[in-house]
Amino acid sequence: TGVFLDPPYAEGNQQYAAGGNDTADVARDVWQWACENGDNKLLRIVVSGYEDGRPMPPGWTAQRWKAKKGYQLTDEAVANSAREVIWISPHCVGGRQASLFGEE
Repeated sequence: TGVFLDPPYAEGNQQYAAGGNDTADVARDVWQWACENGDNKLLRIVVSGYEDGRPMPPGWTAQRWKAKKGYQLTDEAVANSAREVIWISPHCVGGRQASLFGEE
């Protein structure tokens, strides 16, 4: 089973929910669930977020990428576009050899 998780990022002023980014706990809980289930051979888990120095579980890989211009044209949005990461659990097909964005 493939599971792609793209929670509201734990920082910034995104409007994923009414009232702004009061959803930082969601990103933390999603990451915790993914780490706890990453060794499950029946799950292929991918989590998106900002590079923030979090420890990556053994066997996971990180695919860094740079987001294109979005709705915001602020200095913060430009800086954060280079922090985008997709963390890939060990049982995803292709592992380290796979590139999600066609880049080697």
